Order: sequence, then structure tokens, then C-alpha cells
Amino acid sequence: MPDTAVADHGGSPYDPVMEIRVSRLEGDMRDVNSSIGRLEMTSLRIETMLAATLPHLATKADLAEKPSKTYMWGRAERRCGGSRQLFHAARRARR
Repeated sequence: MPDTAVADHGGSPYDPVMEIRVSRLEGDMRDVNSSIGRLEMTSLRIETMLAATLPHLATKADLAEKPSKTYMWGRAERRCGGSRQLFHAARRARR
């Protein structure tokens, strides 16, 4: 379909005000496209960092299998042969 003007604008097929507005929009789109390019690069860097970091972090299931501090202190107390005074002194020193 041919691009025809609706009204005569003195030799130019388009309204001069519309030309200015479209020109401004085209400039803005160049800025938007460059911003999107920078965002893509940033998201790739973040994705790469997460791919390298996440496999080494503990999962919820891993943490569920880990013994609690209370359990470990109880084991340490039993290993000391029931020496409560020595155990509690060591516990206070760690705080």
C-alpha cells in the first residue's frame, strides 16, 4: 500500500511537526537499544557467576542432614567422660 499524505504540507509529504516527533522517537529508540544491550551483558555476567557459585552452596536437604550444635555439644560432653565442669568451662570460653 503506498504511503500517501492526508493533507498537503507545502512540498513535503509529511507534517513537519510529525517529522520532528518521529525523529525524536528514533533517537530515543537508539538509546533504548543500547541500554538493552548493556542489560543483556550484565545478565550474562550474573548468570555466569551464579552458575559457578550455586553448585558449591548447601541445599536445604544438605542442611537437614547436618547435625545441630546442641547435638555436637552433647557428643563432646560425653567424650569428656562426663566431666561437666571441664565441658561447661570450655563452652563458656567459646562464647
